[in-house]
Amino acid sequence: MSAITSTQDVANTSQREAVNMEELANLAGFPTDFVKKELLIEDNQVSMEQLRASMLQYLDATMGEKA
Repeated sequence: MSAITSTQDVANTSQREAVNMEELANLAGFPTDFVKKELLIEDNQVSMEQLRASMLQYLDATMGEKA
């Protein structure tokens, strides 16, 4: 398997995989409702692509507050 094929497989898999928000919150040590509220997510399952986008928005918003 070439590196290009492997990278494409990872990209395709991560877009299809769903992340359970309750499990993510447990791993992070925060209540599920808090994580969903902070990341502006309403669903209990989101794709990795959606989660990444929400996390980037959160980081952009919170990093601007430390001026």
